[in-house]
Amino acid sequence: MTMPTDKTVKPLQAQRIHRSDLVLVMVATLGTVAYAISFKVAEFDIRVQGIAYAIGGAAAISWLGLGCVLAVASRPGSSILGQVPLAGWFRICLKTMAIGMAILSCGTVLNILIFATLPVFESLVPTHIGILIVSDVVMGITFANRARTLGLPLLRAALLWVFVLNGLFACTLFLLWPRA
Repeated sequence: MTMPTDKTVKPLQAQRIHRSDLVLVMVATLGTVAYAISFKVAEFDIRVQGIAYAIGGAAAISWLGLGCVLAVASRPGSSILGQVPLAGWFRICLKTMAIGMAILSCGTVLNILIFATLPVFESLVPTHIGILIVSDVVMGITFANRARTLGLPLLRAALLWVFVLNGLFACTLFLLWPRA
C-alpha cells in the first residue's frame, strides 16, 4: 500500500465539485449564450445572426471535445498528460473560459449599446474578429500557464490548445457556417 504524497490526489478529493465550479459553469454558459443572443437583440442581418450562432456552437463543441481528450488522456495509467486528475483539468478549463467570457462580454456590450443604435455596421466584423482573437490568445496563455502548474510542459499544453480546441473550433465553425 502506498501512502499519498503531495503529488498524488485522493480519488474522492479529485472528484469533488465546489460551488465555485458551478459558478464558473454558469459564467461560461451564460456568457456564450449572451454573446450569441446580443447579435439578435441588436437586430443585425439574419446572416450575421447565423454567424454568431455558429461561433457559439463551435465554441461549445470545441470545449466539449477538449474535455473528452483530457478525460481520455487523464485516465489512470496514461502518460500523455501525466498524473493530472480530471477535476484539475475541469477547473483549469472553467477558469480559462471565465476569462474568455470577460473579454467576449465587451462584444456583447458593444452589440447592445453601440452597434444596435449607430450606423457602424462596417466596423462590426473587424471588431468582433479582434475580440475573438484577443479572447483566444488570452485564454490560450491562461490554459497553458495553468496546465504547467499541474506539471504539463508548456509546449504540450500549447499544442493541446492550438490543435485540439482551436482545431475543433475551426472545423465545427466551417460545418455550422451559414450558407448563402
